[in-house]
Amino acid sequence: MIELNGHDLTIPQLWRIALSQQPCRLAATARRRMRQSRAVVEKLAVQPRAIYGINTGFGPLSGMRVPPGDLVQHQLNLLHHLSVGQGALFSAEETRAIMVARGNALARGYSGIRVEVVELLLAALIVGAALLMQVETSFRILGYPGLAIIFFLLAACGALALIVAVLKDDEG
Repeated sequence: MIELNGHDLTIPQLWRIALSQQPCRLAATARRRMRQSRAVVEKLAVQPRAIYGINTGFGPLSGMRVPPGDLVQHQLNLLHHLSVGQGALFSAEETRAIMVARGNALARGYSGIRVEVVELLLAALIVGAALLMQVETSFRILGYPGLAIIFFLLAACGALALIVAVLKDDEG
């Protein structure tokens, strides 16, 4: 089992995960850092001040404040909006490599993303999922093409939470 901590993943390990579905999971240190980062985001999100992209709109709508009760829907709406693509598709292998690379980068714990979201991403890899991602997208989230569609689909596919539960049972 390859553990992702955001710092030690090698290119050969990335390709083993992407091509042969070698199991991977978040390292305990990564989970801890991610939870700490998420706690900061959640603390900031409820404060009365505007935090760009967390409790405000984006771009020209950055002056619009999102009410606390609408924050979850705001994030889903953003992913839906950014999930537009056109042209050629990445191959399944390329898509899976992108998913591994992003999961590993998020494991550093700098983004404030929930641990559960990255666990869903890794669970999709373990079961051999490869999403259809277009090379040209309307927006490159976190520096990677097509990631909005990955996270939108993960958010929309709550059934993957069952996979995470099964994997956690296997760990303990």
